[in-house]
Amino acid sequence: MTDSHSPKLSEKQKVQVWIWCRASTDSEPKVLLLKMLKERGGYWQPVTGSVESEDQNLEAAALREMQEETALDPLRPPKALGYEFTFPSRWGGQCRESVFEAEVSMKGGHPPQVKVDPKEHTEYQWLTVQEAKKLLHFESNVQPLLLLQKSRFESHGKKPRDISEGLRAWLKKSTPVFALMLFQSVSAWAFQSATVIAESASVREKPRAESTELGAFAEGEVLQVSEKPVKDRSGQSWYKVRTKDGKFGFIEISAIEVSDIKRERTERGIDELATDGGADPVGSGWTVTLRGLALGAYDVYDQTGSFSYDAEASMNLGWGQKGYVRRQWGMGVGFTSVERTQLIALSLIYRFYTDWRSEPEIRLRAGLLGDEAAGGFAFAVRFPFSLVSGAHLSGYAEIASFGSIRSPVIFGTAGAGLALHF
Repeated sequence: MTDSHSPKLSEKQKVQVWIWCRASTDSEPKVLLLKMLKERGGYWQPVTGSVESEDQNLEAAALREMQEETALDPLRPPKALGYEFTFPSRWGGQCRESVFEAEVSMKGGHPPQVKVDPKEHTEYQWLTVQEAKKLLHFESNVQPLLLLQKSRFESHGKKPRDISEGLRAWLKKSTPVFALMLFQSVSAWAFQSATVIAESASVREKPRAESTELGAFAEGEVLQVSEKPVKDRSGQSWYKVRTKDGKFGFIEISAIEVSDIKRERTERGIDELATDGGADPVGSGWTVTLRGLALGAYDVYDQTGSFSYDAEASMNLGWGQKGYVRRQWGMGVGFTSVERTQLIALSLIYRFYTDWRSEPEIRLRAGLLGDEAAGGFAFAVRFPFSLVSGAHLSGYAEIASFGSIRSPVIFGTAGAGLALHF
């Protein structure tokens, strides 16, 4: 094993690509071996080939050679194993060979068919590591295979430890986005105006009379209090309020007079919908949603990040209660792309009823990840830019996870974007 840094492409170079697949996280992986023409030795070996002038880098050369010699597409771009070696070139001088690995998806629970190049190979086999070792002729093939087994296959076998470690790493990376979503969901619109009617109204640290006094408001002062009161053990109701110096506390309900909530909402342009006694805080005159998100994706197994995007079209199902009638439930179809992996899935959407301007959503997804069955889960917050009923734009923040049901492919994503509702 040598320095893992890529050499300059002006040198004489080759790539070696180990292609592999597995049916499930618990099954034994298979590697692909190709048999060279008899006049070229008739040896069994992985994909190999020379770096050409049009290749932008070694990764591009590995992908090209893989597709030319097998007609297979990897789930993700070929990844360097960190193994390189040099050997005398038949054209004179030294040649450096860099080793890569690439996973491909199973087809109906079986390794995919390979279309070999008859100018270079006569046949192919999908083999276990132990079976492949017995057929290999060169030590420069055996050592990379053992490294692949140790770095990819054995680490994937530590289930569920590796999955949990990967998920913890992803959650750690996505915590800032998740915190932003929670902050956004507690919108500043969850308040109402009130006027102090007592000679002096004390603000308590906790909702009970014996709690520490944080400050007081004089008779006639107008303040903002929470829309819903809380009760103490004696049954007395309290509103949450913010003091003049910025502290949060509680004020007794008998000391204030709450303004007309419906009139204030109308003045703010928020449509009312009297359904089950609830008010719709953002209107309900839209049925279809077109949404696009820019995402940061995290591969749980490789523990590597990448850029991705998500597009979804959905329609409200006409189910719901309170102010969310016609849009509390929805169904859509979405497309998520992460590097060379694509998820096409149906989404079942549920929106939570809140008194806030923003709207939390949960999505359950089921579909295809490449050619394999896949599923996923997403939590999002929708923040409308307009409070009128009907067509409008909204912002989205979302954290999600999806993966193949049978193969060891799991992604976590976090990001934001825009949606058009009409």
